[in-house]
Amino acid sequence: SYTDDAGGMTFTATSGSFKGDDTVGTAIRANSAGTVIELTTKSAGGAFAFYSVDLANLNADSATSGTVTFKGTLANGQALATKTVTVNGGRKVNSITDFGNEYTLLSKLEITFSSSDLILDNVVVDPLFTKGTADTSDLDSEGLATLDGTVWISLATNGVSSTINGRGN
Repeated sequence: SYTDDAGGMTFTATSGSFKGDDTVGTAIRANSAGTVIELTTKSAGGAFAFYSVDLANLNADSATSGTVTFKGTLANGQALATKTVTVNGGRKVNSITDFGNEYTLLSKLEITFSSSDLILDNVVVDPLFTKGTADTSDLDSEGLATLDGTVWISLATNGVSSTINGRGN
């Protein structure tokens, strides 16, 4: 596996294996056809948004193609439809940016390579949150109000109103 400490993301081979490849930039390359790499947040149980990725087929023959499939799982456990991208040979880097809004609250993304000639680079993600208890050690407790009784909070988003009902202790 590989963890990007700066981005807070982890790449783990769940089938097959992968390695670094510097042929057309610093990239991840599957060691065999059928390799599956799972992308998750570094902290287990977190969620992230997936925006884009660069793919290339290192086979010099432009008539040769391979596929990379993306299968996302949302933070609520719902599986997204599989997205398959065909990558033609010729070592040309293709930026894939059309993942859409459904890829903005993922708990994991499985990436499957049909060939060891395929590489993945420049993954653009945004870690959104991690599962667990918030660290409040640096918060100042002065000026905090304790709410008691019924609390009504109204939110307005794009002209649509929503109401959240809560009850204090």
